[in-house]
Amino acid sequence: MKIKNYLRIFYPFFSNLIHGKIKVFNRHKNYQDYVNKQLEKTLNPNRVKKWQGEEWQIKVDGFRHLFKRNEKFLQYKKNSLCLGARTGQEVFVLRELGLDSIGIDIVEFPPYTIKGDIHNLEFENEKFDLIFTNILDHSLYLEKF
Repeated sequence: MKIKNYLRIFYPFFSNLIHGKIKVFNRHKNYQDYVNKQLEKTLNPNRVKKWQGEEWQIKVDGFRHLFKRNEKFLQYKKNSLCLGARTGQEVFVLRELGLDSIGIDIVEFPPYTIKGDIHNLEFENEKFDLIFTNILDHSLYLEKF
């Protein structure tokens, strides 16, 4: 039943996006402008300190709740990729749940996140049986993402 609800909500959006009826709103002039803005945010020492400090457990608990609520989607999954994982709380939780998981983001945060580009994934086909993201709205080229 929940899958039908998700499809009912998101299918019209993605269908319109694919057929060019939705324009992605973007304040960046070009790709390098986008990358620079993401680097500025991600390398900000105050943000990193919060992400790896006071916010770490809050986000871990949030991902535990999310994955528990959607555990049927995790059944029989072994390898997962988390797109836009920043410091990797979702990767941490998926590993707790027994998945071999890695995150990618524009900046590497070992041991959970490696450097990567959500617009240009460099993994072999079918390496992952689960791909997770909560950053769809951060994509510069949504149709490519």
